[in-house]
Amino acid sequence: MAQGWSLELTSVIEAVGRHWCLLRPGIYHTELLTGHVEVRKPPSNLCQSDEALFAHEFERQWGPCEAVALDHLTVLGETWLQWRWYRIVDGYRPCHGPRRRKRGRLKDLAQLRHPAQRIDEALWVHDDWSGNYFHWLTDVLPKLQAWQESGASCRTVLLPQALLNRHYVRDSLQILGFRPIAWTSLRLEISRLIVISTTAPTGNYRKHLLQRLQRRLLAPSSAPKMRKIYVSRGDASKRFLLNEADLIPLLQCHGIEFVTLQGLSLREQIEMFSHCTLLVGLHGAGLANMLYMPSGSDVVEIRRDQDCIGNCYFSMASALLIR
Repeated sequence: MAQGWSLELTSVIEAVGRHWCLLRPGIYHTELLTGHVEVRKPPSNLCQSDEALFAHEFERQWGPCEAVALDHLTVLGETWLQWRWYRIVDGYRPCHGPRRRKRGRLKDLAQLRHPAQRIDEALWVHDDWSGNYFHWLTDVLPKLQAWQESGASCRTVLLPQALLNRHYVRDSLQILGFRPIAWTSLRLEISRLIVISTTAPTGNYRKHLLQRLQRRLLAPSSAPKMRKIYVSRGDASKRFLLNEADLIPLLQCHGIEFVTLQGLSLREQIEMFSHCTLLVGLHGAGLANMLYMPSGSDVVEIRRDQDCIGNCYFSMASALLIR
């Protein structure tokens, strides 16, 4: 049996091009990025009375980014099985917070009666927050960047159809050179599924990794048109300014454009914000477009008074060398 394990491990190394450690028969592990310490400068306009809201973010530390390869895997909803080794595989499907099952195991097992969708090899990079524009850009795409930088060869990403219906998901995968496969069946049979962990806790970033991702997303641009932009959340169902109409004349006096992002493609947003040197907006996914802004630009975030938790955009601006 030991010889059989060795042959399987050799197969993984040849297919993926990395050094993998055998955890259990059919389960292999590798480290894509080592643990990391991120040091950040305070916001440029931080006053002493607000320092406590940010002080805990000035230095953060977290563990490595890892990949786990699961061979001969059956996916039935939230239940993952490896029939060859007679086991249920728990703990590898990414999720935020405590893992709660939406339905019982027996209901998942009932999906065995459905025809199987068969997949040779694919990456699993999404979680239950990935449908949000901010989380797709800052949680998922850095995983793919780390995977590609490792020299690994697999470029197929397995995603639910609901995610693939989002234009920014399809467009960003195309720009980065990945091929999506839609998860269309209630029963998946996968020869090898590679699950990639987060590169950093949500709202935190590896500075140099994010900057390299930024360079890959940006298309060659013509002469810069310096724009100042206010992103409106007037069409959002939550977190919008009640008195936004009163703000518009003040913005216009300072040459700041009023824009809504509804209906814009990813490439249109990249083009718009690659020429933006001042971004103003309420805490929300629109601020994630700073990913396309030139370093040395400015971002003004409108946020709740005394908010010491929602610092993801401060951390992102710091990683991108934006004030």
